[in-house]
Amino acid sequence: DDPCSATEEVLSATSVYGNINSDITEENAVYFVTTKLITENMSTVAIMYAYDEVCAISGERIGLYLVDGSMVPLAYGDGDSLSTMAYFAGYSTDSYGAATQFYSLITYYSNYYPAMGTDALYDTFMWKALIGPSPEEMGYSSSFNYLYDLASSNGTVKTMPGYGLAGYDIEGWYVKYNAKAGATSEDDGWVYLTHDEAVSNQSKNGGTINYLSSIILYNYVGAGYGFNTYSSTVTNEHGEPLKGITVQIRSFDSNYESTTVYSETKTDANGNFTVRVPTGDYMAIFKNGNVTLNASASLTGVEIESAKFLGKVLVGDNIDFSSYKYVLEDGDFKAYIDSALGVVSSENAVGKDGEPVYITPGQYSYSLIDATGAAVSSGTVTFYPGQNDALMLSPKTYTITATVTDYFGNNIDGGTVIATNSDTYIEYSMPIEDGKAVITVPSGSYTVALADGYVCASTTSLILNTNRTVSITAYEAIPVVINNPADVPLTAYG
Repeated sequence: DDPCSATEEVLSATSVYGNINSDITEENAVYFVTTKLITENMSTVAIMYAYDEVCAISGERIGLYLVDGSMVPLAYGDGDSLSTMAYFAGYSTDSYGAATQFYSLITYYSNYYPAMGTDALYDTFMWKALIGPSPEEMGYSSSFNYLYDLASSNGTVKTMPGYGLAGYDIEGWYVKYNAKAGATSEDDGWVYLTHDEAVSNQSKNGGTINYLSSIILYNYVGAGYGFNTYSSTVTNEHGEPLKGITVQIRSFDSNYESTTVYSETKTDANGNFTVRVPTGDYMAIFKNGNVTLNASASLTGVEIESAKFLGKVLVGDNIDFSSYKYVLEDGDFKAYIDSALGVVSSENAVGKDGEPVYITPGQYSYSLIDATGAAVSSGTVTFYPGQNDALMLSPKTYTITATVTDYFGNNIDGGTVIATNSDTYIEYSMPIEDGKAVITVPSGSYTVALADGYVCASTTSLILNTNRTVSITAYEAIPVVINNPADVPLTAYG
């Protein structure tokens, strides 16, 4: 209600809105705050209905959007629109002004800087409006290669503008066409045609289409008429709601002879989702990140099959990892699994409160932590529906190289070096051969001493976060035999 308060919020909340110039207009400040409130509190369908209500009250319907290929980066530093987004949203940029949130430099190549896109890029309105599917969905491992092929398409690769954008109609779509097969940007003969005309010419006469030259006019129709609402709840097989699951509503598109995503949304904290689609036949695909889930109908809605796994902690000689925990994290989700007997199982996963938790298929960050909470192994792991291949965890270990000599500097041959973990009291040992013993241990704090016929004047304390060496002076342990304890006078000190 108060434009001044909107300006104050935008300028003070730099972590949310980025570093905005202090001379921002009240109108733009209200736009920022309103956009934040809408995107955080309203679903796609709710926004559609709200748009229709505003149009009905105002008697106006403003919903035309013009997008073109310059908005998506092919080379590093391209894409003024992305740099602008990065500025307003406070994303980090490099010395070229490139938004590292959206793409990164692969390597310098022949006066060119190829760019590798990120998942954040593929989720932007611009990518969906101009390109559609992600490179991975189209069978590419690199966005650069995907965009390169789109810039000189022989008809085998195409864009799918509007892929996943519900409520938008394409009013006009123009692309560049060249009658020459394999034409490059350096060739003459490029002309702008409607997409249908270009595809028809290519089908009949060959030639090349540059899809990155697309100019597309969208009309946001909102909920519109003839649309149907579909709502449901996504849970696992234990009836627990699943948050953040991507729901794709797909339909067959004869233009591409494949299914395309008509609408896409995510489940809320209670596992609920709502989509709005025109009358027709559709299929629903459920995904967590890039992992497609096994879904089936249930009494409450949609049931997702959890991931199951069994893993082994790879251990070296005399190393015991049974006191370690395997930790999985994904956003707010966190699971802890004891590595009893060096084995971790999804059946033993518990949350922070100790209650059982179930693993939704997807990608997770993992760590293997010791008794002190320090990570001895970490990385990422992807789980798929049902039983997964056995995990093989290789924790970080370090060596203690002990040089053992007598008082005169002669190498000791015999006896044992023992390293005791100061937190778990687990002992690791190795016999002394020719004055040396090498012990492999997990990270942590240790005391090093001698046994089996030798002693040292004092123990040595070490903190193991790298390989360490230690020199020990050994003294031969002389056994004392007491035949008649009653006849031996004892004196207590202390």
